[in-house]
Amino acid sequence: MDLFKGLFDLSKLPAKFFVLFALVTGFILFANELLLEKIQLDSIKNTYGPIIGLVFAISAGLTLLNVFIWIGKKINFEWHFFQAKGKLRKRISELDDHEKAIFREFMICGQRSIEMPYDDPVVGGLMDAGLLRMNRQFGDSAIVSGRFAALSMGKYTEKYIRPHHVDLPKNPTDEEKQYIISIRPSWARKGIIR
Repeated sequence: MDLFKGLFDLSKLPAKFFVLFALVTGFILFANELLLEKIQLDSIKNTYGPIIGLVFAISAGLTLLNVFIWIGKKINFEWHFFQAKGKLRKRISELDDHEKAIFREFMICGQRSIEMPYDDPVVGGLMDAGLLRMNRQFGDSAIVSGRFAALSMGKYTEKYIRPHHVDLPKNPTDEEKQYIISIRPSWARKGIIR
């Protein structure tokens, strides 16, 4: 019973085989007789015509089915990706004051990667939300110094976040600079607003 199941489990065959069978059998079925005679396939068509037709119908059907499945998966992926980007933009627009302070650090320091405490609840929350990520220096390993680790903004966070999302004025006055310095996270040790 397992032998028959293995023989007829077409889902394990790559789609390339169905495309190949559809092309070859389609060529044999639909090519004109002179061309088939030249390449000596006319006798195969005359002898095995019904079988070739059946193989063509099955392989063409399975090829179309694979194309529709691929299109469906692609549309599904794009839809979920679109929704995820929308949720990310919404989450960025709803940052609280503590989260804004963390993202301000990237802009204040002018760096893409900053050492910050990964055990800080706000940092941890942003990591869980996918807005921050821990940098991997060696394959899948990260270097951690005490309770500090090098963190970066997520790929799409960096793409969408702007100074106005973190209440950072474009050309801050001295008073605004002093205020921003005063509300930096407690773990932020250096950085000058220019």
